Amino acid sequence: MVNKEQEASLLSPENKKIISPFLSFGFSSSNFGNHNNSDYILPNNLDALINLASSQKSGIELQLEPERGTMKLPETILDTSTLPFFGIHLPIMGVDMARASSTKQNPDFLLFDRTIKLAANLNATYIVSHLQGNLNWNNLNQREELVDRMKGRADDLAGLIKTHNFKGKLLFENLEFPLFPATNVEIEDFVKWVKNFGEKNDIKTGFCLDLSHLWHSGLLIGENKWKPEIKSYFDSFNQSKVKFPEYLKSLLEKIGDNLETVHITGTKISPLKHDTHLLPALSGPHDTSDQETMNIALSLEEIYQLARQKDKNISVVNEAHDFTYQDMLHANQSMENFLNFCYPEKMGSPEHLDNPRAYYFDPRVINSILAYLGADGNQ
Repeated sequence: MVNKEQEASLLSPENKKIISPFLSFGFSSSNFGNHNNSDYILPNNLDALINLASSQKSGIELQLEPERGTMKLPETILDTSTLPFFGIHLPIMGVDMARASSTKQNPDFLLFDRTIKLAANLNATYIVSHLQGNLNWNNLNQREELVDRMKGRADDLAGLIKTHNFKGKLLFENLEFPLFPATNVEIEDFVKWVKNFGEKNDIKTGFCLDLSHLWHSGLLIGENKWKPEIKSYFDSFNQSKVKFPEYLKSLLEKIGDNLETVHITGTKISPLKHDTHLLPALSGPHDTSDQETMNIALSLEEIYQLARQKDKNISVVNEAHDFTYQDMLHANQSMENFLNFCYPEKMGSPEHLDNPRAYYFDPRVINSILAYLGADGNQ
């Protein structure tokens, strides 16, 4: 956690920030699980949240879920033009895009309608959508049928985007197995479907890659490989044959220009608990006898390499749950510092900082770099 002195330094106007032409960092915000941010309870304090992000040159991805059946939205139109990006995540709580009912009577349609209207009013950069449905370990034999049904319902989203004249991109996100898409093969095919879906409906589309969902899906499939219906997934998704960063690199080559946004979080898996929405930390153990964590540094490098290769800006959203926004901003700054150390000629130069030596020799950055290089100093 960030102490009060660090928080004050982080949020001070004198704290300079180096801007990358390839990656824009931001954080997610929701009206649920927000008890650690009492000054920014949503949606009432969205203006204060935007001001906080703007002061730190940070993006925001907003997710508003219905409370007790009612969806509360900001009452005024707010200016998001000062942010590097402003995304809106469609609601997921209670949503089942595979359910059968007429469009106008479907509660999911009403939630999507209000959220997409909000995205249009706030000039959101993008909207993130799940193919959200009741896919679980007990209905794997129906998984393909349910996925096809959800894809069909996605046409409703395209219609609402046109109705509300939303100018940004509709992004679809990968999810944890048995949700869809989860494996590299599924994601590769799904990205092609997303592109065709956009062309068919004449809307702008792209892909949102959630790193912890991708990483965790491999573990979930491995833990359930004894089930007959899982064997084919395990054979094609066996990460024991290749380390995750290499696995990620191969997938990124397939996604290519379609990648617009990345969700990044810390992960910690132990025999008793799976945590997949922690603060992304560059340092710390990656493999021990009783836990596993996703290698944030190497994964982040692969994302950066793709952005540089494609000469495009990709939004990186810290999607940690139950942390203060100050903690999330600090974690983002650490990731940017790490990339600046590795790629100073591309990420930017700290020469304009009042004290560049202090920037490079921040102990938190040194610890991250040492953890990345390893004890022997070799990558």
